[in-house]
Formats: sequence, structure tokens, C-alpha cells
Amino acid sequence: MNIQQRQTQDQAIQKNELDQITIEKARLMYGSLIQKYPAIMCAKEVADLLRLKENTIRNWTSQNAIPHQKMGGAARYVLTDIIFWILTRNKRGQRKKEKEN
Repeated sequence: MNIQQRQTQDQAIQKNELDQITIEKARLMYGSLIQKYPAIMCAKEVADLLRLKENTIRNWTSQNAIPHQKMGGAARYVLTDIIFWILTRNKRGQRKKEKEN
């Protein structure tokens, strides 16, 4: 295995470890949300969760700026995907970049 392959493998391991830490952090910090909100939500429920207008959620959906899935032709949002999305954003709403060595 050459140096570049080893670095790529190390980065993948670090990302996996970061994802596991983020998931555990979500469980600890957002456990009450999991009890309050349904596992699969509509735009109105996501807007309530994020304290935004429903139109903002719909706009983000049409721009693919928020994780969603189409179910029966309607956009639906998985609670755990939304929580993970929140945790992996920086203050400007962009995905956090991994540190490069």
C-alpha cells in the first residue's frame, strides 16, 4: 500500500469515527426530539422543529438544500437525517469541511 492509499484509508476511518461521534452526540442532545416528532415528517413539522416558515423548508427542498425523500410524490423528511444535517452544518449553513493534513 503506497502513502496516498494509506492517507485515503486513514481519512475514511477518521470520517467514519466522526460520523459515529456525531450520531452519539445527536442521541444525547436530541433524544427529546425523537420522542416529540415523528420519524418521518412533512414540511410543516420540519418548519416547526427548525422554527422556520414552511415556505423556507419547501424552498430548500426544491433546491436540494435539505435532506428529503419523495414518498408518494410528496417530500418527506426523516428526523434522524434532519438532526444529522443540523449537526454537520457550520454557522453559515454549509457542510463542515474535513480538516486536511
